[in-house]
Amino acid sequence: MAQQWNIKKGDTEKKVEEKVLIEWIEQGDVPADILIRASEADAWKVISQTEEFGHLYKTPDTQKSPDLEESTRYEDKEDSQEHPPHEEEKSFSEEDIVQEGVFSIKKALVFGFRTLFKNLGFFLPMVVILAAFTLFDAFVIERLVTGNVLRLVVYLGYYILYFILTLGVIKATILFCDNDNPSLGVLFSQSHLLLKYIAATFLYSAIVMAGFVLLIVPGVIWMIKFFFYDYFIVDRNAGIIESIEMSDRITKGFKWKILLMGLVFVGLNLLGLFMLGIGLLVTVPATLLATAYIYRQLEENHSSQQPGDAGS
Repeated sequence: MAQQWNIKKGDTEKKVEEKVLIEWIEQGDVPADILIRASEADAWKVISQTEEFGHLYKTPDTQKSPDLEESTRYEDKEDSQEHPPHEEEKSFSEEDIVQEGVFSIKKALVFGFRTLFKNLGFFLPMVVILAAFTLFDAFVIERLVTGNVLRLVVYLGYYILYFILTLGVIKATILFCDNDNPSLGVLFSQSHLLLKYIAATFLYSAIVMAGFVLLIVPGVIWMIKFFFYDYFIVDRNAGIIESIEMSDRITKGFKWKILLMGLVFVGLNLLGLFMLGIGLLVTVPATLLATAYIYRQLEENHSSQQPGDAGS
């Protein structure tokens, strides 16, 4: 069985496999002052000072022999007392972790593309299924289904399946963020959330539309604030209003960065579309994974700062 490590940030602990933890460190997602231990019987240690992971925080230019490190340790301590370090030289504070480690569009995209290419057997069929639903709407229903009543029935069935598939895609991307490897069956596994999702989507759309009617800016702000409502429905089985409120909480302080995220992801998918549409086979699943990655980082960050919410 792979070695597991306990990581502590704030009041929140989580278990992570060693190979996953090394990946996170190499991606820059684990600050040097995070606490870690191998089991509950062990004492907490700063990860950058451990034998197992300390070398991952040293660049070739900064690596020293043990003797040299010992001889300079007291000099560094004395210098720090006489000359307080500049702000950028301080170790990460909780705010630094949030801004630099939790919400990085670049890291989210790196995760998205890396996970996509590691799991092509899942994502290529997923994109084919999504494309089939789109083409069915554009060509089959519009061109072949005649009669208003029949078309209404077909459209109703189509959107029910499409909404279930949407929930399944969210579930799948979250599972990949949590280092799981779901099967394609997960795409149709969230039907029990259908009515709740439809009601929450109606509420979300109504709020955003009201914002655009009043003034454009409130509509944009509310669209961003409540953007992750469906992720909370899938991930935390949140209620209709609760999902809106939970999205509002985790997006505080990040609204403009989430807007930038949306613009970047739309731009990538437009680029994929311009490549004869073939590029969408890559950009769509990669940006979906990146969105789930950002959701998970924001949700975990908020939970670590609010111990009472961590288990809810």
